[in-house]
Amino acid sequence: DSLEESKENVLWSVTGSQFAAKVVPALDAFRIPYRMVSCDITKLKQVLAPPHTVPQMEWEGTLLTDSADILKKIDEQSGSAWKLYPEDKRAAIEATEAWAGGEFNAFVLYNSWWVEEGFQASMYPKIREMVIPNWVPAAIADFILPYIFDVGRSRGFLRKRCRGILGEDLIPEGRDAGPDEGPGMKRALLAHIATLEGKLSGGKQWIEGTEEPSAADFALYGMMERFVGSVGDAEMGACTPWLWEESGATQLQAWHQRMVARFPIRFIGKDDECKVWSE
Repeated sequence: DSLEESKENVLWSVTGSQFAAKVVPALDAFRIPYRMVSCDITKLKQVLAPPHTVPQMEWEGTLLTDSADILKKIDEQSGSAWKLYPEDKRAAIEATEAWAGGEFNAFVLYNSWWVEEGFQASMYPKIREMVIPNWVPAAIADFILPYIFDVGRSRGFLRKRCRGILGEDLIPEGRDAGPDEGPGMKRALLAHIATLEGKLSGGKQWIEGTEEPSAADFALYGMMERFVGSVGDAEMGACTPWLWEESGATQLQAWHQRMVARFPIRFIGKDDECKVWSE
């Protein structure tokens, strides 16, 4: 499908994307009708409008190319008393949402692409699944994948991108990581988890102390699913399965469990028609 051909609410996504996992459960929670188009991760420039990233959504003829714009459109169109950006908390919510999509996302990228254990558990199986037919035996798929998709170059590019966001103190220049880089990135991630844990102090249920989940909760939900979840039916491997044990962030873990129970993330089976997908 191309953007020009669509006349209905259409969401372009990559199954398992943390940014798609931000908007999919929100669209379902607010009972917004849409049809989903799953994109090949290697062909985003051919099928998507600039900036060639997912999610993108054509909503009643208007093209939305950023996940935050999609959530704001939900607020505008839903007519619900529940708002993702309640006015009294809007500035804090937008700040947390922007941080999640920038600095915090860099930790998702680093741990799922550059850290070997995280890459093997999370991104590598999904790349192989997307690029090579599932009837090809795993050993053969592993052999031919580098000839189809430049895994090493992509991993190096993502590390460089993370450096641009997080700075050279955490990710120094050079193609190879030194002995201090991995431990330093782990300490920095744990510090951010401690900050999020603090946001839930005093019995707060949601990240910015709202009565219902806000855009901040949905933005962080997508990221945390990449760290410790499965991203719903995408069945992505967690890139930092050790995070809850090593952080001791029990309030954040309970928040994550609430989000999973209330807002399941479903990518599969939404390509045939435009409809409300929540039960």
